Amino acid sequence: MRRSWTKNDGDMKHIYIFCLNLTSSGMMYGIGTYMQQMIEFLKNRNDVALNIVELHSNEKEFCLKENEGYRMLCFPKMAFSPESYYNQIYNRNVWYILQTFIAPEPSDQLIFHLNFNTDYSLIEHLRQKYPACRIFYTVHFLTYPLFYHDRPFEASHERDKMILSLVNKVICLSSTTREMLLRDYHVSEDKIEMIYNGLKDEGQLITRQEKNLLRAKYFFDSGDLILLFVGRVEAVKGVQFVIESFKKIIAVYPNARLIIAGNGALHQFLTVADGYWSRITFTGHLLKERLHDFYRMADVGVIPYFKEQCSYTVLEMMMHRLPLVTTDEVIGMLDNENAQYALPVQRNEKETYISVDELVVKIIKAVHDREYSARIRVNYENRFSLPQMKKKYLKMFGVE
Repeated sequence: MRRSWTKNDGDMKHIYIFCLNLTSSGMMYGIGTYMQQMIEFLKNRNDVALNIVELHSNEKEFCLKENEGYRMLCFPKMAFSPESYYNQIYNRNVWYILQTFIAPEPSDQLIFHLNFNTDYSLIEHLRQKYPACRIFYTVHFLTYPLFYHDRPFEASHERDKMILSLVNKVICLSSTTREMLLRDYHVSEDKIEMIYNGLKDEGQLITRQEKNLLRAKYFFDSGDLILLFVGRVEAVKGVQFVIESFKKIIAVYPNARLIIAGNGALHQFLTVADGYWSRITFTGHLLKERLHDFYRMADVGVIPYFKEQCSYTVLEMMMHRLPLVTTDEVIGMLDNENAQYALPVQRNEKETYISVDELVVKIIKAVHDREYSARIRVNYENRFSLPQMKKKYLKMFGVE
């Protein structure tokens, strides 16, 4: 469907969704899935003109791409920190170009949806030019020192506070973030919208025989105890503690195998896995179809993330009935009965860590909990289905 972007019959919602580089490592994981879903929710609607504004893209210069049911405005990449003065200049130049592509009728409504904590000057430009516009901001992350405490860095904290004060609605993905917005940023309660991520249901209930066939396909034995980590391979995802706990588990279960699926600092964690390389598999980034095979053939998912809101990896494991062990950072995703499989993230002035011994205990307990896989699936169905997410966003945009 080819839509006219400059003329319409009025009463149109012109929605501009802002994101950062769609080919970055973050976009390969959760935020990329989120953006794909938002496009699917809003494209090809008669009451919506959908625009995706990609900042710091891989394009050499600004370009406009017309797609089926929406268009993309891509701005080239520049290298500097969010606090840099040059970021203000970049946003100013983005604004100069962007406003030439915004042409609503008097009865139309302009909606700008931000998905990163940019320099707030861009928001000020939007607000000054279009005072009646609606600006939404989804908090995918907030800037605070992960390895020390929960209090934000002063400069970043002030920038975040300014952004939060300028927008109409703040969408958070977890109860933990909601509490932080109320406590540390003093955002009014009526300004906060809680919308969990959702996921299209692609879970399949497979037999033991089918699971064994999958294992044979990837040269795993039917009797292996398979632990699965999925995510960026970096310190804040708790990868070191997954490996250290595995070293203790294999002493009790010699048939144990650990699969670490994801890109990142592989060289760093190959060193941590020294001496256990024949039992630990680093796959790198997996395409969706193959990753789903790994969910189906694993015995337990191990996701000890230090900071997370509403992880798509956790949702995928729930969807596939995979028992999982995680941390209290994502405990809001688990119902009360399953919260026993979340262990606390501990911090002091020098480090952030989790107890390896406690992680081992929870992994073994999850493996032997015969009802856990059914409960975790119900948790997904009740709280994290894609239709629920879609309904809430369409209501917020006013296009139900």
